[in-house]
Amino acid sequence: MVLLVVDVQKALTEDDGLYDSGSFIKRIARLIDVARKNGTEVVYFQHDAGPGSGLSVGDPDFEIDCRIAPKKGEKVFMKTINSCFGNGEFTSYMNGLADKSIMVVGLQTNFCIDATVKSAFERGFKVIVPEGTNSTFDNDFMTAETTCRYYFEEIWPDCFACCVSFDEAIELLTAKIAACGNDCASCPRYNVPPFEKTEEQLHHTAELWMRIGYRDQVIHNDEISCTGCKPDNWCRYHVVDCCKEKGIRTCAECSEYPCLKMKECFEITASFEPMCRKVCTEEEYMQLEKAFFRKEENLS
Repeated sequence: MVLLVVDVQKALTEDDGLYDSGSFIKRIARLIDVARKNGTEVVYFQHDAGPGSGLSVGDPDFEIDCRIAPKKGEKVFMKTINSCFGNGEFTSYMNGLADKSIMVVGLQTNFCIDATVKSAFERGFKVIVPEGTNSTFDNDFMTAETTCRYYFEEIWPDCFACCVSFDEAIELLTAKIAACGNDCASCPRYNVPPFEKTEEQLHHTAELWMRIGYRDQVIHNDEISCTGCKPDNWCRYHVVDCCKEKGIRTCAECSEYPCLKMKECFEITASFEPMCRKVCTEEEYMQLEKAFFRKEENLS
């Protein structure tokens, strides 16, 4: 997933007319903090309205609000139209990512946020909009509060985006680490909202599993689909029952970690890595590397 922070620039955030300004900034800052701590990439955008507008490169108010400013190394793109996907470099970058989930926050609800949400949806991305993390100004037809509610409750849900509560957004950004250290959110098998997979995606994964050698045939979508660590789900490493018996969530919480079972788990996982490099596309490999080949790092 990418957390996309759109146009949270001083020209807008320092305007007294911005709806719910203080709480809005605090919520975004909280999401950014959780994303960074859990390895979710944060990407920023700045809108350039052109020379003389006061919102252009070089203008003091063009800068991103210091309360949610990017850290060194985080990507910052610029745009001159409402949709972030008007920037070709950004579009190419997003298209190259294996994970097609994008959480959109920022300004303004009825302009750049709406345009970006719809553009992302049209390009096949899973769009997530957390409540209270976009804002705007009053207009001749609606108050800013009504505008925000109108888009969040009427326009985006069940069509363009998955509109979630703020607490749900925090949960989505929190790493989904399995008992053995797998990153479930990055796994092409993980089929739990908002990480649902289409039948086509599941079939592609089943074919990929055979190519790699995880399975000796293309299995049915119902079998390749996974809903996480549960005792009734098949586990290659047989650690789910062990964790349940000991009342722990992951092997890292066990006093015997790393036990012989987990050392074997790491060895088996590593044995598949050369074949993954050989038969996977770069995009497929990047996804599998994040999902499976960082077990020890995720459990540390």
